[in-house]
Amino acid sequence: ICQDSKRGLKTARNQLFTGAQILVLGNFPCFYHQLLEFAKHPLGPLFNCDVEKVDRQDDCAAARLFSAESLHFHVSYYPNQVG
Repeated sequence: ICQDSKRGLKTARNQLFTGAQILVLGNFPCFYHQLLEFAKHPLGPLFNCDVEKVDRQDDCAAARLFSAESLHFHVSYYPNQVG
């Protein structure tokens, strides 16, 4: 059970950076490598600091990861990864 939305976003984001490096959202997996590609892409909504050497308490980074802009970027630039 999640106490608030900011905490839930940070928890979900931080789970991607564990040793397993995978998070399943519904029926679809999200991999650390995907986030790294998003951050390296020149038009990507994520910054390198959102993926590498992360501040695990950064509310804005967690919000960027699960934002509508990130979802739109994923669907537009990586359609082969959409289930």
